[in-house]
Amino acid sequence: MHRCSSPPADSPPLQQGRGEAVGEIAFHSDRDGDVEIYTMRTDGSELRRLTYQPGLDSLPSWSPDGRRVAFHARSVRDRGSDIYVIGADGSGLTRLTEHPAQDEVAAWSPTGQRIAFLSDRDGNYELYSMHNDGTDVRFDA
Repeated sequence: MHRCSSPPADSPPLQQGRGEAVGEIAFHSDRDGDVEIYTMRTDGSELRRLTYQPGLDSLPSWSPDGRRVAFHARSVRDRGSDIYVIGADGSGLTRLTEHPAQDEVAAWSPTGQRIAFLSDRDGNYELYSMHNDGTDVRFDA
């Protein structure tokens, strides 16, 4: 199982559940030496780092309610990548998929009940979806 790290003690406080509705963006950057997920206001203020994992955390997607961010992460130890969600405040990092394939490019359904993602589980990339807790993974196309 992939271990998830906590933010350093000197990390700035995060605000919960803001999201795109109030002018925040989520993005990935290697500004701190490793590719991690960040949020900030659209004017560039209130930069917040959400993830603290070795490897590549990228392509974040806001939940419709602005409380969570889905993204994919590639471990420095594994070949595959998996889908994760994290609270907009940086809490509750949860791994939703755990498969040796490449699970990438998460996108929330309009209701927030399901997350679509690309996977090469059968040898080529196709569309899959799952409940927002990682259960009921389905091949969709």
